[in-house]
Amino acid sequence: GLDLLHNSQIDLLITDLFMPEPSGINIIMEAKSKYPELKIIAVTAGGSSEVVDYCELAKNLGAYDVFKKPLDHQELLNTVRTMF
Repeated sequence: GLDLLHNSQIDLLITDLFMPEPSGINIIMEAKSKYPELKIIAVTAGGSSEVVDYCELAKNLGAYDVFKKPLDHQELLNTVRTMF
């Protein structure tokens, strides 16, 4: 995903917060450091109090919004529309 980001013109990045290396938090940090204007949405399975902290962290690092799974596709589309 990061290779694609570096080699393509991307308008929107959607990343899961919890995945094998690199984590979604690392992806957000790297993407925002190199492309500060890039719009980012994070998704997560949610469920524990620790996840709430990661959601806030993602927003503090530059994610426009964080969605919990299962995704409400209409809500996601509405958010994307407001971003552009």
